[in-house]
Amino acid sequence: MDIIEDVSNAIIKASTNLSEDKFNALKKAISVEDNENALWALNQILENYKVASKTKFPLCDDTGIPHVIIEIGEKREITGELIAQINEGIEKGLNNLPARPMAVKGNDVERIEQSKGLYNSPGQMKVASFLIDSFSEDSTYKRNISPDTLNIHFILEGGGPEIRAKTYRVYHKRSIENVIGTAIGWLSESLKMLGCTPSVPAVGIG
Repeated sequence: MDIIEDVSNAIIKASTNLSEDKFNALKKAISVEDNENALWALNQILENYKVASKTKFPLCDDTGIPHVIIEIGEKREITGELIAQINEGIEKGLNNLPARPMAVKGNDVERIEQSKGLYNSPGQMKVASFLIDSFSEDSTYKRNISPDTLNIHFILEGGGPEIRAKTYRVYHKRSIENVIGTAIGWLSESLKMLGCTPSVPAVGIG
């Protein structure tokens, strides 16, 4: 198994293809949509997919930030070498697309101000997160992961979810109504400012 090459190919596939369920959902939406403007938009998405899958250009050039999810069984190990290979494969995949250069130069303050500009290489974009999913008898969340499993998944996102995320402390108002009301109030104000729609809100509690 060539981890670097497999990861590189997976990055390119994730950036240029729709999964079968999403493709089927898009075709179904087109078949039942009766709003002229919405139907036009859906057909543009379908045409964009056809071009991207044929030419291997990204479906969207604003979704090049990689998030990694690793499913691992109890007989497998995550080593420093594996992480390095994943990172190298991601860099290779982003460069081979090529993705849009989005990595910001400089120290912490300079990156916030974006005063030093961007790196020219798409592969300079670093992984936003590594999530590890493994089977544990002690976990309240159990998935059937076999002992020999090692699956690596990728999600390529833009910066919207991170930029618009909000952390809210419930304190002593511990009721589901308070959580829902707070989320709806914040979403009502923030969603209308989105550049790309539709939006899929996510609420995490913990």
